[in-house]
This record gives sequence, C-alpha cells and structure tokens, in this order.
Amino acid sequence: MSEAPKIKVLSVLVGVLILLNVVSLGYIWWGHSTRHERGPREGRAPAGLVIKELQFDRKQQDEFEKLRNEHHRAMVTIGEQDRALHDELFRSLGRSSDTSAYADSLIHRIAMLRIENEQITYRHLAQVRQMCTPVQQQRFDAMIAEAMARHEHEGGPQGPPGQ
Repeated sequence: MSEAPKIKVLSVLVGVLILLNVVSLGYIWWGHSTRHERGPREGRAPAGLVIKELQFDRKQQDEFEKLRNEHHRAMVTIGEQDRALHDELFRSLGRSSDTSAYADSLIHRIAMLRIENEQITYRHLAQVRQMCTPVQQQRFDAMIAEAMARHEHEGGPQGPPGQ
C-alpha cells in the first residue's frame, strides 16, 4: 500500500476515534445528570436514541443498559485520571526547576489514557453492534456513518492539505 492510501485510512480512523471520544464525553457530561432524573430507558441521548432507533426489545434494552453502565464507569475512571494528570501537568508550569522530562512523562500518560478511552469506546460500540439482529446492525452502521458524516461536516479531521 502506498503512502497516500495509508494516510487516508489513518485519517478516517483518527476521525472515527475522535467522534467516539466526543460521543463518550458528551455521554459522561450530559447523560450522567439525566440518568438520575429519569427512568433507566427514557429518552437519554445517546442511549435513548440508540434504543429507539434500533428498536431494541426488552432483553436487548437490559443488555444495552448493562453495557452502557460498564462503559460509563470506565469513562468516568479515565476522565478522573485525565483531569488529575492535566492538573499536575499545569501545576508543574509554576515550578522553577526544569521539568520538561516530568512534563513529557505526564503528557505521555495522558496520551495513553486517550488511547485507552478510544479502545474502550470502540469495544463498547462493537459489543452493542454484536447484540443487534442483522436488520438492527444495518441501522447501527447507518447511525455510525451518519454521525461520522456530521462530524466531518462540522469541521472534523480532514485529509492532508491539498487533497
């Protein structure tokens, strides 16, 4: 494979990972507070949208809720670790000694958390897709494609300059 197709594939993958991260963060920020205000399956976005659009039966809803809760716990844990590392990173700016190696270490740990975040989100979406019927899988794939198109339209990652 030549360099140009590799770059395109990597650009698309980065775009997908960024979209998944944005969806995860949105869920953490907005889904968390509404969970306590509503019942377990009422119109929470994106969970309520997934249940509605894919027309999950009761068993699928229960399985989805379990997967969603597991994903949420993992995202909260990563979010807390990310905040702590960022706090430490920016506190290190005020120190007088040379801290570039320490800052590089913190930045590396933050990057590793981002990778873990994307891996967890990808596995979560793969598990949701796997629990779907073939017809629901087609709808799920269309939802992901639509979300990617919306992300790209809203200024997501573009290909390399000049393409």
